[in-house]
Amino acid sequence: TALWAASAQFPTLTSATAFEREPALIGLGRTLARTSTHSALRAAHWERGNLQQFAPTACYDLVIIGHVLNELEPSLREQVLARAWAATAGVLLIVEPGTAAAFEVVRAARDALLAEGAQTIAPCAHDRPCPLENDWCHFPQRLQRPAFQRRARGAPSPWEDSKFAYAALARFAPPAPIWGRVIREPVSNKAYAEAQVSSVNGIEHVCALKRHRAAFRAVKELAWGQALAAPPDTEEEA
Repeated sequence: TALWAASAQFPTLTSATAFEREPALIGLGRTLARTSTHSALRAAHWERGNLQQFAPTACYDLVIIGHVLNELEPSLREQVLARAWAATAGVLLIVEPGTAAAFEVVRAARDALLAEGAQTIAPCAHDRPCPLENDWCHFPQRLQRPAFQRRARGAPSPWEDSKFAYAALARFAPPAPIWGRVIREPVSNKAYAEAQVSSVNGIEHVCALKRHRAAFRAVKELAWGQALAAPPDTEEEA
């Protein structure tokens, strides 16, 4: 799925390499890739091997570790992370399930990469240690499940919000630094609207009273995961 996500996000992608242990999944990936309209997917290079053997010799503009680190023993996790960073010429993206335990894996990986000189692209707006305490940072992605999955899960709705935690780190500074990112779904009532933001200053709660109608609407309509270039105006009418 990382290959398809990368090709959708970056239409100029010219080549791709996938590392996978299971021959059946490599075969399935190749079969699906042949039907892609993206030439980089059709020509993707598939390498078989387990993570103990993971040692890429080339460097890549983008390296994605998806739902991997959370399943490894700490020593192997550190080894895979170090080798992935060594193969990263641009950005290393780590994606894990949106659970408290998986978030701690992402947080530790971010700390380790920052110690190696990496710079944070997302979700944080800074390169300092994560300020969250007794909480975890995660985000939703709405998916439409096929009918066979709905039947298997006994799900009444075709829609599902899949939660994930992630960190994107690079060998360069963010091209467009942000002030903060919304890390919870905003809440609102008859009195105010509030959004929790991880900002350059730490964790902030952005609130707007309902009597400030434009500000109230702006905070209420913020999206979970949205990047903010500047602090929202929470007092004056727009």
